[in-house]
Amino acid sequence: MKATTSSAVPEYVKVMLMGIAVLAGAVSASVAWTKARVNPATAQNAALWAAGAFTGTFYVFAKIFEDAGLV
Repeated sequence: MKATTSSAVPEYVKVMLMGIAVLAGAVSASVAWTKARVNPATAQNAALWAAGAFTGTFYVFAKIFEDAGLV
């Protein structure tokens, strides 16, 4: 069954774009985790830094794709 959407962008392209957003979020979270773990002042909150970085990066990418009418 083919999904019907209002845009002309195929579903597989939308999935790939969201995959890019997730991958960018994961890279951002990994960098934030590593940097937070190295600094003793932020080591206890490394997971929060990583979660915030993932969420923020994913949101930015998803919003860019949405505003461009791709997803």
